[in-house]
Parts: sequence; structure tokens; C-alpha cells
Amino acid sequence: MKVIQLEENQLAHLLSTAATLGAKAALTDAGLQKKEVTKAAAYRMYSRRSVDAWISNNKIKPVFRGSKTMLILTDLELLSKTNQVFKKHIMKVD
Repeated sequence: MKVIQLEENQLAHLLSTAATLGAKAALTDAGLQKKEVTKAAAYRMYSRRSVDAWISNNKIKPVFRGSKTMLILTDLELLSKTNQVFKKHIMKVD
């Protein structure tokens, strides 16, 4: 197992990000926030490259609604934030 050391501000950022994602999930579950977005909207929000990579790596599963391909918004946000946190705080630690 690899030990990862974080500075206090890095830990605070990780906890803040987790709390924000948890709050968004609660709002979605309560019906106060959109649950799904179209694939085209996801491309605009997170980049075509990221969305296509997440789909091809089975990190997110598209939902087909008629002619539209929908993606779960909280899943997209979680993947995006996870990638950001990893690149910012973990990847640079040797």
C-alpha cells in the first residue's frame, strides 16, 4: 500500500470537494437539481475528450431516452472533481 502525504490545505480541499459533491447528490435525490444531462451538454461542460474517455473506460454509463443519449450529472461531476483533485494534490507527490 502506498502512503500519500497531504498538507493541511490539500486535506481541506479534499474534504470541501467531498462535502460539495455530497450536497449536490442530496439536492439531486430531493429533485431540486437536474439528474441527467444530454451527452452534448456533457461535452460542453467537461470536454468531449473527458466524457468519451469516461464512457470508453466504463466509468460512466450512458442512458438512452429515445433519440437522446443522457448521462447522470452527479457521476460526471464526481469524475471531473476526482480527476482535478488527483492531478492537483496526489499526482505530484512522489
